[in-house]
Order: sequence, then structure tokens, then C-alpha cells
Amino acid sequence: MQAGGCMRAKTTLARRRIDGLLRDGGRGYRSGAQPLHRLLRKGQQMQSLTEQVRALLPPQLAPHCTVADLAGDRLTLHADNASFATRLQFETPKLRVRLQKLSDFAEITDIRVHTGTQRLPEPRRLPQVALRRRPPSGLLRRLAEGISDEGLRASIERLDRDARGD
Repeated sequence: MQAGGCMRAKTTLARRRIDGLLRDGGRGYRSGAQPLHRLLRKGQQMQSLTEQVRALLPPQLAPHCTVADLAGDRLTLHADNASFATRLQFETPKLRVRLQKLSDFAEITDIRVHTGTQRLPEPRRLPQVALRRRPPSGLLRRLAEGISDEGLRASIERLDRDARGD
């Protein structure tokens, strides 16, 4: 009984610490927060560097490139696939010159390109389509006439009536 109570108390304490770390971004709990805070800061830095690099790339290539590492004079980039990696490789001489004008990349002399990332793909934006208020007159009625399935035909006829305001 005592062991179970002790285990439950440890679990509750651990859960409170984890909740606190997540809530304050890793700034609390001196013993465990520093690694988490450094990890969060490194992630934010990589995101910022990625945005800077993408701003200098052609628009069709930019979303397929991610900064993987910046160490000393070497910048490592990840491309989504081999095709984008090849295109990115061709862009590296121009990219290096442009990047050296930015303070974060002033020391860059070597750019490495690797294929593949472990990140989730960015959500695609679907093209905006202007919707008509009503379908062309008689279109749904003519469509319903050619359908043998009674349930589907009834649904399309109901849609036609709703579209016409009947």
C-alpha cells in the first residue's frame, strides 16, 4: 500500500513538472528546464534561419527547403526530395553570396544539401473557387433524369428544388 502511494505521488509530481515546463516554455524548474529551454530556443532559431534562407530562394523551391544546421562556416540544408535537392544544389553559389550579406550567415563558406526531412509537409492551400449561387437553369434536373438509382435521383431533384428556391 505504501509503495503504491509513493509511486502515485511521484507520478503526480512528475506530471506537474511536465505541465509546468510546457506551460512556461521551459523557464521553470532549474534542474530539468535548461535542456528543454535550449531545445525550444534551438527550434526557434532554426525556424528563423529557414525563413531567411527561403526568402532568398525562387518561390517554387523555397517551401521545399529547411535549414538543418548552422555550424561555424557550414550551412546544412534539407530538401524534400532528390529533385528539389538537385535544384537547390544549383542555387547554392548564388545563395551563398546572398546569405553572406546577412549577419546570421556572414561566415558561411560551405553549403551542404541533403535529401529528405523529418518534418511534416506544410499544409497545401487549395485554390479559392468562386461559387455560384445557383447552378445553371435545368442542369440538375437534366442530371437527375439520367440516373437510375432512385435514392440518388431523389437527392439530386431535392438539390435542384433547393437551388431554384421551390
